[in-house]
Amino acid sequence: MTKDFLLLIRLFSFSAKGEPVSDELLGEFFDGDKGIDAEKLRRVYAAAMIQNCSAMTDIAVQDILVKSGYEEEASRYLKRIKLQIMSSSAVSGQIHELVTQLEKKGIEAKILKGMSLSYLYAIPECRTSCDTDILIPKSKENSAYEVMRELGYKIAPRTEYSHHATCTHPKAGAVELHTDLFFERITDVIFDKEDFNKKLSESCGSFLINGLAFKTLGVTENLIYITLHMIQHFIRSGTSVRQLYDLLIYCKTYKAEVDQKEYFSYLERFSYTGIYNAVMSCGVEYFGFEEDELMRFERLSKDVVDEFLTDIENGGWIGKRRDDGYAFFRAYGNLKAKNSNTLDEKQYKKELKKYQRNRMISSVFPDKERLIAKFPYAENPLLRPFAWFSWLGYGFSLLRQGELSSDVKDEGELSESDKKRFSLFEKLDMIDSEDR
Repeated sequence: MTKDFLLLIRLFSFSAKGEPVSDELLGEFFDGDKGIDAEKLRRVYAAAMIQNCSAMTDIAVQDILVKSGYEEEASRYLKRIKLQIMSSSAVSGQIHELVTQLEKKGIEAKILKGMSLSYLYAIPECRTSCDTDILIPKSKENSAYEVMRELGYKIAPRTEYSHHATCTHPKAGAVELHTDLFFERITDVIFDKEDFNKKLSESCGSFLINGLAFKTLGVTENLIYITLHMIQHFIRSGTSVRQLYDLLIYCKTYKAEVDQKEYFSYLERFSYTGIYNAVMSCGVEYFGFEEDELMRFERLSKDVVDEFLTDIENGGWIGKRRDDGYAFFRAYGNLKAKNSNTLDEKQYKKELKKYQRNRMISSVFPDKERLIAKFPYAENPLLRPFAWFSWLGYGFSLLRQGELSSDVKDEGELSESDKKRFSLFEKLDMIDSEDR
């Protein structure tokens, strides 16, 4: 882990908590005689961009510039923060209108992931997301599409190879309409075919943003979900600074309310207690949390914690910087299949080929609704060919990254970075050395 990445974590944490930057952290960027270290600030901000969390770190950077006497530069950051607040507030207003109309039609709508956690941050609007995730009953899916079309959403319906529809709106942005918490292929490989939707029994939770009320999963179920969601990203290609903080602040806020027995039973069943311990250890080591603030955990060595964070730094936001992060996931899935009572190795490879073949076809020949949802101008038949060429570019990028490959490599054939990931997974007790 580089010093720049460590400084990013500290900036993010101060911003998320709404605390003034400490004198120690200020000293990392400002020297009374030499002034601000613009080059270091630039590098750390570049790291924030890679982790897709610059909107949050803007808060701490603005504080540093004010305390350093750089008022003009600080005012530019403050303006950017205000614009972000206005933009996010407009989106949350549109999403509230959507869930209100869904509920009026008898469709229970629960907000998932980013937006459902943003209220835990000092400035919720700066906890940004690429889209808004909404969970609805599968039986109400077509009715939900009707409501959304009436509100001006463009919809690319869910296919048999996805667990959500992709919807776009000129003011609300991108919305993923979920009928399941996880995609079936993910649950097969990572969660031993567990059907989480059938286990949703806790009464729904709620939260407020700008005085607007939203539903979400119950307290314990939400913690189980955000933990397993983070883990599936980590396994597939990588997690992020923001996802770590989400889990940390949730565990601190709801420590007394969570059914910890149920929560830890999930982690133990899937052998994911180690990565939970890693996140909590990061919280105490680098994010400024006290050990007794969090739920119980086993403190890991600093070496393992640093290796875990190095993997996150190298992978970028949810692994987007990896050349072929999915090569690791395919190899991991194959390893799980070899040593699982619920997965069959031959069936795993067969299903993988089928899934990737269909993704390959859709990446070249998308249906009209999907094309319009991604490129709204494609609604004009004359412009549709241009949208298709743009879509092809997206397909080729997936192909180049190896995301559409069904080739399953043995561990020895993987890149050195992927071999290091297997070693890290072993240290986190996510795989057994005897199974490798």
